[in-house]
Amino acid sequence: MLAALLAALFLLPGPWFAALGAFIVAAAGFEWARLCRLAGWAAWLYAAAMAIVGVIMLTALMLRPELEVNVLHDRNPLAVRLKDGGVRNGYTIRFSNKKPDVRRFSLSVAGVPGAQTEVVGVPADARGKVMIEVGADQTREARVLLSTHGPAAAKGQTPVVFTVTDASTGAALEVKDVFITP
Repeated sequence: MLAALLAALFLLPGPWFAALGAFIVAAAGFEWARLCRLAGWAAWLYAAAMAIVGVIMLTALMLRPELEVNVLHDRNPLAVRLKDGGVRNGYTIRFSNKKPDVRRFSLSVAGVPGAQTEVVGVPADARGKVMIEVGADQTREARVLLSTHGPAAAKGQTPVVFTVTDASTGAALEVKDVFITP
């Protein structure tokens, strides 16, 4: 029985797997109800409730997003003034790949005119694109430094948009933060 369930996990399409899971949960609920000495309609009601809960949980699992991206702005210091008068802000970007495949993502930043983007430990390719590889069902953090050069603009915050694009599908996800000028 366990081997059949594991085979179904990998071979059945999503809706079929959900139906199989609901049936197994309902059967287990019915047996549990009989062991608790619930008779007749009460056992069936308990089994139906278990099946509904099982379907809800499987649906939530199947509909989860395949990628999550979070941007965490450095807290201390928020920004660094450079020798040439420019400003550098640091960010940690966390990629959560929820697919069972290795995926590659490109990262682009918009919102600060003339800013240079550097991903620490990840070299840019010949076209200047930074490709970040995230393992199957894993998370990865990348340290990103966003710098301007020359005299800094007025103090304040400038909205920044980080765009993460899946190299294989072209699907893009945008996350917003701010660039702080001290």
